[in-house]
Amino acid sequence: MRLTTFTGHLVNQMNSRVAVLLSTYNGEKFIASQIESILNQTGCEIDIFVRDDGSTDKTLQLVKEYQKLHPNIYLTEGKNVGYKLSFFSLIFSVSGYDYYALSDQDDIWLETKVRAAIDFLSQINKEALYACKKIYVDENLQPLQLEDKSLPLNLDYGFFRGGICGCTMVWNSTLHSILQEFKPRQNFKSHDDYLRCLAIAIGAKTYLDETPRILYRRHSTN
Repeated sequence: MRLTTFTGHLVNQMNSRVAVLLSTYNGEKFIASQIESILNQTGCEIDIFVRDDGSTDKTLQLVKEYQKLHPNIYLTEGKNVGYKLSFFSLIFSVSGYDYYALSDQDDIWLETKVRAAIDFLSQINKEALYACKKIYVDENLQPLQLEDKSLPLNLDYGFFRGGICGCTMVWNSTLHSILQEFKPRQNFKSHDDYLRCLAIAIGAKTYLDETPRILYRRHSTN
């Protein structure tokens, strides 16, 4: 069992239960490598909840093959409702975990992504949201000459200007309880916009990790 220190405290990460919420749609080309990168996260116990948004390719077949090997992967086969409603469905149907994370189907998580989030979140006794910087890559994981312009998670930048991708977000159970209570009543542009804005509006503790912990693919079928 690995113990990690953060601001002078001991964090028993292996007892931390994390729900990764992953929406898929025709992602057969990249879904296997993304699932592998999530399974390879260190220092925590992860369950992966996949909602397929009506894929017509081999995405479902690939996820089911991983299910046979990994009992911590759960799959819901849904109708095509779009990525926003698909992610909202996951957010509002999964509970009982210490931490929650959003995942796209085509990125690669570096193995310390979730552990770094827990290092921060485990020290907070109120609603808290973590996000990290990312490295832009092409479909072959070659770095692109693009700057990550993620903005701090505060009232000025985070609320009015956005700039944080949902795939970098991790939040604690206290914030998740608030999410369950206050479901959006207006047409937010995206699920991650809503999560970020709600966190800032209620005064949640927020943190933008300047260390990149995700390879963020840019490709023709984004």
